[in-house]
Amino acid sequence: MAAALPCNSSRDGSTLGNIGKDDRPRWPGTPCEIFTWGTGKAGQLGLGWPVRNVLVPKPVPGLALVFGPLACGMHHSLVAGVEGCGRDEASLHSFGWTEHGRLGDCPEAQVEGLVQALPSRVSLPSQEGTIRLLAAGAQHTVVVTCSGALWSFGSNEFGQLGCASAPFSTRTPQRMDLPSHALGHVTRVSCGTTSTIAVTAVGDVLSWGGFALSGKQLRQDYVESAVLAGGFPVLLVRSGQLTADAARSAVEQRRRQLEEQRRAAAEEAKAKADGAREREGQAVLEAEAEVQRMQMEMIAAAQANILRVAEAEALVERVRRLRAADEQRTLELAEQQEQERRRELEAQERARQERVLLERMVE
Repeated sequence: MAAALPCNSSRDGSTLGNIGKDDRPRWPGTPCEIFTWGTGKAGQLGLGWPVRNVLVPKPVPGLALVFGPLACGMHHSLVAGVEGCGRDEASLHSFGWTEHGRLGDCPEAQVEGLVQALPSRVSLPSQEGTIRLLAAGAQHTVVVTCSGALWSFGSNEFGQLGCASAPFSTRTPQRMDLPSHALGHVTRVSCGTTSTIAVTAVGDVLSWGGFALSGKQLRQDYVESAVLAGGFPVLLVRSGQLTADAARSAVEQRRRQLEEQRRAAAEEAKAKADGAREREGQAVLEAEAEVQRMQMEMIAAAQANILRVAEAEALVERVRRLRAADEQRTLELAEQQEQERRRELEAQERARQERVLLERMVE
């Protein structure tokens, strides 16, 4: 089963929910929705009947809460929050398989067989405040409240409820036995199949149930967090003086530095690329201007050639006309000379005939 919670909580194995450095719960400002999906045949999706497997996330009905931590066990789920505008009283809802009392005491629950398919409010001791941490195991549940107390319910077959007086199984919350130095200082809690493990603010590890571990055995190192996975504890241990939070902060700072460096490099590369594109664009514009200038020069030269050719043709035409006029004048002059020569010949002929006539008359 999986769930999505849009608020300030974190998931750590089977446990979802955490607190900040100021050791106070962080609540979102407005109500939001819980979505579930996956295997739901035990009612652990909280979607009601018929219980079934769900492939697409669906909202869980009946949870008008401002949400805090949530936890998913093997066959049950729990959601912590507060109702209304107050922040003083814890509100815990559970749904899923009811066997061994793992869902807690739910007076208004609707149960069919061993299946509680809809969320129902769990009765918790009064004056405990809001829920800081929440963990769900295979058959039991652990709740850490703002008062600093740890409460558990469900199967106690292996002593995982952490209470010497708790019965074999119970749905009534049992106050877990804590060393005096750990009361109010538990910062992490995780439930496994048959065990419960917790980590204090000073790095001590506490455990109950099938997996027994003394915190003093690990006191030489500082445990930041712990989670049970398949019956085995997974510990986040401080090495040297650097805490896990400080290490995460250093890693986050380094990540931001690298991101800033990558961003600066990307911006520089973009600026260079933009500069190269701008220079390329300028070169293209200059080349286009040069081509346009050359085209204009070629057009001007062509127009000049056309004008010179036209002027040459006009000159040739003028010369032709002048020559034609000269030829015409020459022809006219020759014709005039011929006419004058003919007239002279005719005059000479008439004079000769007159002389001949006179000579005949004289004879």
